[in-house]
Parts: sequence; structure tokens; C-alpha cells
Amino acid sequence: LFVNGNTVFSQNVTFNQNFTGRDDKIRGFAAVVVLHEGDPGQVLARGSFNTYFIAEDKSLLKLIRSLQDGRIVVILGAPKFLIWFRAAEVEKLRGLLGCEADLDLGTGESWALVAVKNSTRRAADEKRAQVLYEGYSITRSYKTSQVAAPQNFNIQLMIKHEPRRQHCPASTNEIVRRRAQFCDKYEGFGDFCDCHQPLNTDASLQDKSLPREEIPVTIVSGGKRLPQVLRQVSSIRANKFGLYTPLLLCIDGPNQQATTLAQLMNVTALTHLNKGITSRQKINEHVKFSLNMSLQLHPQANKFIILEDDLRLAPDFVSYFQQLSILMDYDDTVLFANAYRYNAYPHTSQDPTAIIRAQAYPFYGWMVKRKDALWLLENWAPFDMVSDWDMYIKIYLVKRRRTILPEVPRTKHEGGGGVHVTGISQEREYGRRPLNHLSDVELDLKRTWDLAYNLDQMIAIDRARVVNISQHPCHFEPFPRNSNETYVIYITAVGDVDDDQSFLVLARCLGLFDYGMQDHYEMTFRLRYYGTPFYIICCPVSPFCVGPNSTWYTPTADDIKIALTWFNKPGMERQTGMMRWRSQPSDPEEEFLRDNVYYLPIHYGS
Repeated sequence: LFVNGNTVFSQNVTFNQNFTGRDDKIRGFAAVVVLHEGDPGQVLARGSFNTYFIAEDKSLLKLIRSLQDGRIVVILGAPKFLIWFRAAEVEKLRGLLGCEADLDLGTGESWALVAVKNSTRRAADEKRAQVLYEGYSITRSYKTSQVAAPQNFNIQLMIKHEPRRQHCPASTNEIVRRRAQFCDKYEGFGDFCDCHQPLNTDASLQDKSLPREEIPVTIVSGGKRLPQVLRQVSSIRANKFGLYTPLLLCIDGPNQQATTLAQLMNVTALTHLNKGITSRQKINEHVKFSLNMSLQLHPQANKFIILEDDLRLAPDFVSYFQQLSILMDYDDTVLFANAYRYNAYPHTSQDPTAIIRAQAYPFYGWMVKRKDALWLLENWAPFDMVSDWDMYIKIYLVKRRRTILPEVPRTKHEGGGGVHVTGISQEREYGRRPLNHLSDVELDLKRTWDLAYNLDQMIAIDRARVVNISQHPCHFEPFPRNSNETYVIYITAVGDVDDDQSFLVLARCLGLFDYGMQDHYEMTFRLRYYGTPFYIICCPVSPFCVGPNSTWYTPTADDIKIALTWFNKPGMERQTGMMRWRSQPSDPEEEFLRDNVYYLPIHYGS
């Protein structure tokens, strides 16, 4: 993208035209570039969205919604970016930018839009006046195959830019003035840049309750999700005990925008000059740096919370960890306390006071004691090892130590397109997990220490009704919903690998996390199904396996085949996309009106 002959945006995209193998190449792509209306050569924000995958259309719209009025927005899309760009999101795009967005485009065809968001230059009823340019590239190859390269698309556009406006009314308040300067230079921060009701990040105006101890929170950021960091800081300070929670922002690489934002939020920021080469090395080293710096900057603290920058926080996030710090003080078997649980879904998580012991690793918001943090740093994943830092901890360091998990999570992963979470997995798994919405939950810590927990679980399993699976669990529910009686299913499984795929079949059918055996305690899963408590016990490896061999469920080849093609998970909404191909027109009018497009609906999971 050039402005006055100067390149203001450039991205080299390798499109996957064969549609085979892993999704390591892009099939459909949309780029958003935001320019300053007073100086179109100034790029305020940019975003790249792999909209061939489900849920990325929502991420694109989220960026557009967060922009200030008057900004020049450029959107470019090719070659199959529309498959999961759903009608509801297209309608929202029209409302925000006033565009036609009549996107009846076939495979390989491109779309470009230049618009002014909610322009105040025209009357409110002149909605289309906001559009400066909207155009398409139409193919005449008329291939019915899915394979089609993006069409070349070159446009030139003259824009009469506005005089550089004053962002907010002049103020003698230094904080207000600095915020206005920031919002004139950067974009995507939503109501933080609202002149009338700006987002509040001032801790002095929040809850002044005293915590039992001071537990610092370190936000680990690559510098690309700063609007989310802003939300996290605001959420923590609005939490009970938020006023007395020290905050540290660790940024991967020099980033003036991040350091300026940290100053505005009154948060300590550190820049990490990362020596990692691969993305895995960079992440591993940055998490290690962040944990190390947290220990050094807070020498009096005994516990530390590490928080990734792609998470939304519950209103009791700080209180949750404050309460669990009591358990960690008296139970040395606990290595981590996590704010997240993989097997948490709306139909499996009802009680926000409940916590679960598990053999797990740290993820998505976690707390560790000082002595254990020092031990982790001494035994961190080697620099040249092909392993993620968290998987290394799980495999080599956790051993007999425990992790505390909430039944209802206190963090929620947002957005796909990351290193590990695609748009598909965000929509299918991460986006479905609940987030506690209550602000002052008192956790049930009674009998959660090691010996008592084991004893209670043994008694509950002994009293539970054993379920013998005689029919495929995808075709019938093994136990009733909303029952007070506890049930138990014994399955054949040896270790976390699930060679017999027994857990995979049950997870697919019951709507659990099926990408691995997560959240188990001694190879035993403590779960709910629409309110009904039940256990899945792996035999013979679990010490809780007391059922005879005849009750162990081992799936047949047909059972596994059915489960692998079963996408009707409880609580999952069916999503419909649309494949499009340009066909040979029957007459010039059909070609002119772009009506010569074939449609093929596709459904998520099919």
C-alpha cells in the first residue's frame, strides 16, 4: 500500500493453492490498514486475518469497532477470504463503514475497500458518503476447481485529507493531554480514547480492600495485543484487592507504543532483548525472562502470577488467587494454581466455588511460589531444545506435584491466529469455555489439601454407580442430566497417550476436550455433565481403578470411526460457510451484475 509514493504497508503472503496437508499456508486472507485522516501517510494500526478459517471475521470486526471516528480504513481481501466471512459480520461491516460489501465473489477474486469510519463530514443519512473506494477483481478463467490464484488488483485513489484535528478538547490536565497525544498516534484502543467517558485505569478509584498478601501480576506480551493488555490492567484494578496488586508488563523487543501505554496506565514496563531465533525459542525465553524479572523486582513477594496477553479476566481474578495462596502455604504438593481448565464448558462447569486438583502444567494465568519459581528457572527448557516451555515443565518437572484448577475458569482465551490457537480451535474449543462473571466468590477450600482430597475421591468413587457402555456413547447419554447421584466410567488407557482412544471417544461424545488427556488427577477425571457429577477412570494405571475388567470400556474400530466424525458436541452451535465459484455467464447482463457465481454451503465439522 503506497501513500504519496511511499510504502506504508507491505506483507508477503504465500497462498496454499493445493489445499493438501497441514494448514501451514494461507488459503484466504484479509488485511486491514488504518490511516490518519489528517496525514494518510501515518499508519495507526494494521491487522492480518486468515479469514479462510472460522472466527477470524469476528477478529477483523473487533479491530474496526475499536477505531476512532474519522479514521481512513483500507481493507484488502483475497483469494478465498469469504468462506467463513458470515452474513452477520458482513452486515456489521456495512454498518461500521457504510460500504456495499456485496461480496458475491468467487475463488481467486479480490476485494478492496477504502472508507472513513463513521465520518462526521456528511449528514447522518448519507451513509454511503463514507466510502472513498470499493472495488472488485473478477476472474474469467471460470474454473470449477478449488484451485485459483489471487487476481492482480491495482488501484489509484486521490484522497482530500482533513486538517489534523484536535483529538479531545484542550485540557490542562497532564494525564488527559498525554492520553490525547497517544490516541492521535495509535489506534485500536476503543473507549480508552473516548474524550467523554474514557476507560478508567486509575487504581486509586477502585476497591480498597486489603489482601492477605501482596501478589504481583506479570503480563507477558509480544507487543501486538496492547489493547487487550489495556483491558487486563483495567480489569485487575477493578477487582477486589486490585489496588494492592503490583503490575509488571514484560515486552518482547523494543516497542515505543507499549512503553508509552504502560506509562499512561502507571504500570512498570520492561523490554526484553530476546535472543531467540525461532518462534518457540522466543516464547520460551520471554516467559523465562518475565518470571525472572518478576522475582527480582518484587523481592518481598512470596508468590507470583504470570498472565499471557490474550486473555480476558473474571471480575474475581485477583481474589481467586488470593484465596488459593492459603492452600499453597500449607500444601507443598501444590506446584501451580491455574485460572483456567481445559474441560470447562457450559455443560460441565456450574459451581464457581469449586476447585479441582490435577496433574497439569501452568497455562492461561497461573500462580507459583518463589522457591518453586527459582527451581523452575534453574531447570528451564534448554535454549536449543525443540519443546515449548510449558510442555517441558509437564514432561520433565511436574512429576508428583499438583496443580489447582477452577471448575469455572477465571480467564478466557480471546482471538485465534496465534502460534498455537487457530480460528477453528478458538471457535470449537476456547471460545465456548465459560468465564466466571461473579465479582466476589468465596472458594470452597475445605478438604482440598492432598490427603483429604484423595480420601474424599476414593469414597465418592466407591459409592458411585458404575456405567457399562453397551451402546455407542455418541448415540445415547450414559447417565441422566441434573442428577445428584454420582456415576463412574472405567476406560482402558495407559498413560497420557490414550493408545486405545477410549478417552477420545468419550470426549467427543460428551463434549469434553479431545486434543489430549488434560486436567486428570492420577489418571482420573472429575467432571459434571449438565449438573450430574461423574468420573472417568483410566485402567489399569489409575490407583482409583477398582472396577472389574468387565466394566472397562475399550472402543471398537467402528466406535472410534463414529467418534472421529462426530461433531455434534453438546453446546456447540452449527456454523455454515459458503464456497463460491465464478461460472461461465449465460449473457453479458449476468456477467455485468456478477450473478454468475455458484454456491456450495459447507458446515463446520463436515
